Amino acid sequence: MLVDSSTVSPALERRAAAAAAAQGAEFLEAPVTGGTWGAEKGELVFMVGGETETLKRVEPVLSAMARSGFTLGRTARARR
Repeated sequence: MLVDSSTVSPALERRAAAAAAAQGAEFLEAPVTGGTWGAEKGELVFMVGGETETLKRVEPVLSAMARSGFTLGRTARARR
């Protein structure tokens, strides 16, 4: 499973999703906001796109780092 928390262009996100799929890996795009101060306090906010079942499995990890998050549905950038 690959969870990409970078803030990158949609084109790069699509390539990352395709590369993960080619290797048989699941993929979530999860850009994050909150900066260093948010990370240090466990108060980041994730905006997650991807398959629901994949997100359910990774939620405990994201919850340990985040104050909140919201789901954007299937990987929005990868669909374009």
